[in-house]
Amino acid sequence: MSFPFPKNPTDGQVVSSTAPDGSILTATYRAAKNEWEVSRALPPPTTITGTPAIAVTPTADGQVITWDQVAGRWVAKTPSTAATGTTKSFVKAAQADADQANGVGPAQLKQGDVQFTAENLHKEIKFWNGAAWVESLSEDTIKQWISAGSLFRGVVKESSLSTLPAPAVANRGYYFSWTGNPGHVVAAGDPAIGTDLAGEVLQVGDWIQSDGTKWVHVPGDLLSKQRWDSLGSFQPWSDTSWESGSVVSYQKAFFRASALVSPGDAAPGTAGSKWVDITPLPHMGLEDLKKVNANVADPDLHGAVFQWDDNINEWVASDTLQIGAVRFDDEGVGPEITGFADTDFSVAGTDDASYVPSVYAVKEYINAQPKPFLEELDDCGDLSLALNGQVPSWDAANSKWIPTTVSAALSGLTDVDLATTPPTDGQYLKYNAAGTNWIPETPVTALDGLSDVTLATPSDGQLLKFNGTSGQWENITPNYLNPTNGYTKTEVDTKLATLTTTLEHEESVMAIANDPPAVPTLNDLYITGTVPTGLWAGHAGKLARWDGTAWQFADPRTNETHLVEDVAETWHWNGTAWVKVAVATTATAVSTTPVGTIIQSVLTPQQFQTAMGADGSKWRLAAGGDCTGTAYATLTGATTLPDLRGSFLRMAGQSLSGWDGGALNGFTEDSTARPKNAFTGSTDSAGGHTHNLWSRRMSAYSGAGYYPAAQTVGEGISAGGVADVSGRWMDSDGAHTHTVQITGGGDAETKPKSYAVNYFIKVN
Repeated sequence: MSFPFPKNPTDGQVVSSTAPDGSILTATYRAAKNEWEVSRALPPPTTITGTPAIAVTPTADGQVITWDQVAGRWVAKTPSTAATGTTKSFVKAAQADADQANGVGPAQLKQGDVQFTAENLHKEIKFWNGAAWVESLSEDTIKQWISAGSLFRGVVKESSLSTLPAPAVANRGYYFSWTGNPGHVVAAGDPAIGTDLAGEVLQVGDWIQSDGTKWVHVPGDLLSKQRWDSLGSFQPWSDTSWESGSVVSYQKAFFRASALVSPGDAAPGTAGSKWVDITPLPHMGLEDLKKVNANVADPDLHGAVFQWDDNINEWVASDTLQIGAVRFDDEGVGPEITGFADTDFSVAGTDDASYVPSVYAVKEYINAQPKPFLEELDDCGDLSLALNGQVPSWDAANSKWIPTTVSAALSGLTDVDLATTPPTDGQYLKYNAAGTNWIPETPVTALDGLSDVTLATPSDGQLLKFNGTSGQWENITPNYLNPTNGYTKTEVDTKLATLTTTLEHEESVMAIANDPPAVPTLNDLYITGTVPTGLWAGHAGKLARWDGTAWQFADPRTNETHLVEDVAETWHWNGTAWVKVAVATTATAVSTTPVGTIIQSVLTPQQFQTAMGADGSKWRLAAGGDCTGTAYATLTGATTLPDLRGSFLRMAGQSLSGWDGGALNGFTEDSTARPKNAFTGSTDSAGGHTHNLWSRRMSAYSGAGYYPAAQTVGEGISAGGVADVSGRWMDSDGAHTHTVQITGGGDAETKPKSYAVNYFIKVN
C-alpha cells in the first residue's frame, strides 16, 4: 500500500492509514530528526468462522490456532508451559567430532536437549528436535551470512570447478578464490572455466570472476597480501588468532604455527606453545666466529685443541694444551700417567721433553682438581643444615639460600580450606573472596546452575531472554507476532531484504574523468569517462582504484550508486550507463567535504591520519608543505599549502560595518585599535598645585604720609614707623599639565587567550 505522507509536514503532524489486514499504521513527523516515526496497531481479535471444522474465538492474549484432534476442528488455545521432561546439555571439543548419539532408556535423548561445540572460530549450538540434531546457531553459518552479502562466493580447485555457476547478469562481479595446485594451467576440458580461460595459469589466491557473460582471470587476489602478511612476512607476534602455518618474529627469533592459534594460547617459546622455533642458524665454520683463530690453513694442527690466549684476546688452535704449568701433547714419548703428585715436569733439555705424553692425562688432570660442595658457596652456607626433603629457598632479607620444607598436600597451604568441605570426585578449587581462601567447588553442568540464570520449567521451543531488572537470564515462550519477544529468522531475512532493496550505495569517488591523475594516492577511486586515455584507455565506464603501483578496474553493478566528490553529485549505474540522480542543492541526503576545507583538531598528524582511515590521505597539515599534483593545486594554482601555524582564521573581504578581513588566502599583520570606551584613573600627584615665590620689601623709609594711616605696627611697620626690611613668602596657584612617556612593558603581539590546535586542509 502507498502511505499518505503529506508534503511540507510540520513538527508533530500525525497521519494514519489502514492496511489491508486491518492493522492501523500511524506516522508522526519529527522535525528535529527530519523523519516520520511509524507505529502499527494490530486489528482487534475477530472470530474465524467457516465450515464446521473452523470455529475460532480468541479469549486471551497470546492464544494460537491449533488443531484439536478429539474435537475434529481448529480451536484457539493458550500455549502450554507444562514441562516436557528434563533437558540435558552436551559439549564436544571440535566441530568434526561426532554428535551426541541417541541412547536407549535413561540415555535416550529428549526433545530440547542441547549440544555445544567449543572449538574456537567454529563454535555452534544444536538442539535435539526429537528425531535429529538441528543447528540453532554457529559461527560458520554467521560467516556464510556475512559472505552472502559480498562479491566473494567461496574457494575452488580442480575437484570443485564443476560447482561454479554459469556467468549471468545476476552474478556479475562474483568471484571465487583459487585454492588448487599453484601454477595450474587451465585446460579446455576444465569444467565451467575451460571455454573462457584455456591456457591461463592460476596461482593460489587468484580470482576467477564473472563479468556477466564469461569467466575472467584476475591475478593477485587482494586477500593474498593480507594472508602473506600473516603467513610469510614475519609479522611481530601478538596475542590474537593466527592461521596454521603463520610465521612470526618474537624476541629476536622466528616461529611457525603448527596449528590454529587462538587468543590466550601460549606465547612462542613457552611451555605448551603451538609455535615451532624456525630461527635459521648461519652456515659457517668455527673459524668464521669472532675471537676465534682457527688457523685452518696450518697442516700441522691435526688433533689440535683450542685454548684462550689473554695476550691477543682470542681462542687459538694449538697441538698442545696447557693447564697452569702443565702442558699436554697428543703424541710423544713416555708412559700414560694417572696422577701428578710424584711427577716432575721440569725436565731439562728440549721443550718436547717437558710434555706429558697422552691426551688421556688431560682427563686425569681435570678429574684431580678439587670441586666445591653446594654449601661451600658464599650464599649457600645454611644448606649444610638441610633435612630430608627440604629444598633451597632464597632468603631475600639476608641475601642467601636456606633449606625450606615444602608442603606435600594442598591441605597444608595457608590459603586452602579443605577441612570444612572435603573434596569429592570431579571437583575443582574455587577462590572464596569472603574467606580469602580456596575451597572445593562442584562444576555446574546445567544452565539453571549458573549464577545469572533463573529458569522456570522449560518447554519446547522456548528462548533465553535477559531480564535487565533482575540481572538474570530467563526462559520465555516467544510470541513472533510481538516484536518485544523477537522475530523468526525468516521474518528477519524478509525485513532485511525489504530494507536493502535498491540500496546499492557504495563509497564515494573523487571524480568522473577521462584522464587519470598524474600523482594518484593509495586507494584513490574514480569513475572512468566515455573516452578514457593513458593508463585508463580501453576501460570506459569502469571503477578505477589505485592500489599503490597500478590501476585496478572493476565493472559497475546494476543499481550501484556513488557520490562524485568534485561536483557534489550522485551518479547511478542503470545497467547500461552512468546517470546523474541528485546534486547537493536538490538532495539534502548528499553531503561532501570539498577540497580546500579547513578543520581544527587536537590530534597530531599521525593520529589524525589513523582516525580518518581511508580518507586520511586526502588531508594535509596546513603548515606550508608542497601540494604539487593534488586537487587543491589544480583548483587554486598553488603548489604550496598555506602556513597557518600561530594564526587565527578570519573571513576574507570587507563587511557592511567596515571590518576588513583582507584578501582571500592572504595574511593580515597584527594591529591595535583604540578602545571604544576611554580609560579612567588618576595620577600620583594632583594636576592643580601651588609654588612658593620669594618677595623682598623696599628699604627703610621715613616720613609722614608714606604709609597709609591704616597700616599699623605688626604689618611690616616697625615701632618707629620704619618699614620692615625682612622678606616673606607669597602663595600663587599654578594649575598646569605634565606629559608622561612609557618606555617599558608590552608583548610581542596582540591576541586574546587561546588554545593551540592543528589546522588540517583537504587537498584531494
